[in-house]
Formats: sequence, C-alpha cells, structure tokens
Amino acid sequence: MSDSPAPELIFHRGDQASVKMACMYCGAPATHTHERRVTNPRLDAPSRSGAGGNVSLGDDPISGCIALVLLPLVLYGLWGDLRAGWRHRAACRVAPPLDPPDTLVTTTTCDRHRHYARRFTRAVLTVCAACALLWVGVVLLRHQPGGAPLWLVVGALVGTLAAPLIFVVVYDAVGPVRVSKVTRDSVTMGGVRSAYFDAPG
Repeated sequence: MSDSPAPELIFHRGDQASVKMACMYCGAPATHTHERRVTNPRLDAPSRSGAGGNVSLGDDPISGCIALVLLPLVLYGLWGDLRAGWRHRAACRVAPPLDPPDTLVTTTTCDRHRHYARRFTRAVLTVCAACALLWVGVVLLRHQPGGAPLWLVVGALVGTLAAPLIFVVVYDAVGPVRVSKVTRDSVTMGGVRSAYFDAPG
C-alpha cells in the first residue's frame, strides 16, 4: 500500500509475490482471480515543465488583462512540454529493453463483486441511453402544439450537464478496480477499497 490518502495497490515489475486472497471491493475472502500483464515503458515519462502554471481566472476585464499578460508564459510552458515529450520518445527508442518487459497484475474478487466492472459499465451506458431518449423526445415533440413539455427539456438539459460530473465523482469514489499509473518499474492499481487492506491475510 502506498502513502497516498487514497488506497492504492502497487505491483512491481518482476515481482511474482502472491496477492492477498481478499476481495478488492469488500474485503471478503476472494473466490476469483484475474491475471493480466501490463507492459512497462522503457523510461518513465518526463515531469511537466510547469512554466505556464495553473491560474484560476474569472470573466471580468481585470482577469482578461491578467490572462493576456500570462499568455506568453502559458505558450512557453506548452512548448517546453512538447520538447520534453519529443526527447522522451527519442530516448525510449534507444533505451535497452526491460527484462522482464511487463508486470503481472492480479485482481481478486468475491462472488458478489466478480462482475462489478461489467455492472458499472452497464449502469453508465443506461444513464447515457436515458439522456439520449430525453433528447429524442424533445426533438420528436417540438413540432407538436405547444412544443415539447418544459419538464422534458429541463430534464434533458440537466441530465446532459450533470451526468458527466456525477460520473467523474462516482467513478473516483466507487468505480471499478483499474490500472491508474504505469511506470518503468511498477503498476499502480486504483479503486481498491480500504476493506481489502484491512482484511487479514
């Protein structure tokens, strides 16, 4: 487990140590395992130059002036990132191959959470289909006397705007176990619940 506030499980390249046989969602004894190999890059990605910085600006005239003043710095930062990316790709081409070239990643689940990722995907697709149906209803009813009902238009707008934000929050909080970071020597898994690290074994 890493020192990050969010629970993370890290697998190291070449390490064949067995994982804890506990469900990564609820901590119950695991009954199913899924193994796959994740290819590690020959070199870690370069850090961002950060020359542009992150500045929160409003839409008032003063903020517009500040944005205009900072524009050269932002462009310079983007140019530095592009150059770093080009150098990184060139270095990867000449870097010696890794031995082994990949990391074995194992996901453990119980019977109840065996298909959690599939159910989560189905739920997301259902929400997207519901938003699409709302818009279809708006289009079909717009030529009717009085046009489309107000509640239908509002529902379509709110659903379209709120669904992506809700998805990001839900995915980060209760999303499926997934690969969140791949470096030269390790693979970090995100979405592993705290119950897994608290489980005995």
